[in-house]
Amino acid sequence: MNERRWEDKEINEFFDRCFERFGSMNKNDYEVALFHLLINNDEYANMSDFGISLKLRIPESKVKRLRYEESLIYDNKEDITYLEELGLMLVKRKYRVQHDRIQFAISDKSLRLFLNDCLMAEGRFADSSFNSNIVSLTADDLLFLLEKTDKKNKKVIADIRKDIEESKKDLPKTVTEILKNVALGTTKNALEKVAGKIVTNEISDFLDGLSQLVKEKINNSK
Repeated sequence: MNERRWEDKEINEFFDRCFERFGSMNKNDYEVALFHLLINNDEYANMSDFGISLKLRIPESKVKRLRYEESLIYDNKEDITYLEELGLMLVKRKYRVQHDRIQFAISDKSLRLFLNDCLMAEGRFADSSFNSNIVSLTADDLLFLLEKTDKKNKKVIADIRKDIEESKKDLPKTVTEILKNVALGTTKNALEKVAGKIVTNEISDFLDGLSQLVKEKINNSK
């Protein structure tokens, strides 16, 4: 068992903070302070929000809130630090295409809010309405972020293009499997009998020219 537990310095920082604000801290303040101590322990440091929620037997949504509040109080990051982290995150992400939008995951709420702030400062925006951890934006906005973080280079663009092309292969494979089971051929009416009208319309949209903006913006980038 070489796992590092809390050090005296970390314990003392926790007590110092509690004593400094003794009488003014509410239950949530103590939970945030304890959470800061917790994620500096090796057992929890690299654990996902879901993993921590199982370990502590609390909802994942509460873990996400505690992590966000902990970062506001203890990180003291400058914009330049967030910009560097955003650049590294954009390089390491896996990208997917949904119609004319590019999607990728960011679990760190602080970083996600910083990304949105960067976009909104230039009259741009990203969408996370479907899933708070999933960012959906246009190829033009993605390239703007890559340029802002100084990550717009040939290798990064090539990697993103590869992810996008891989994600675009999934739906045609599904279409092929559907068509194999359609005895009447490849007509739209026959496809609707198997897949339903809504799915068929989505497939038609895909085949008619999925993500034209991606092709224009990503494929032509140098």
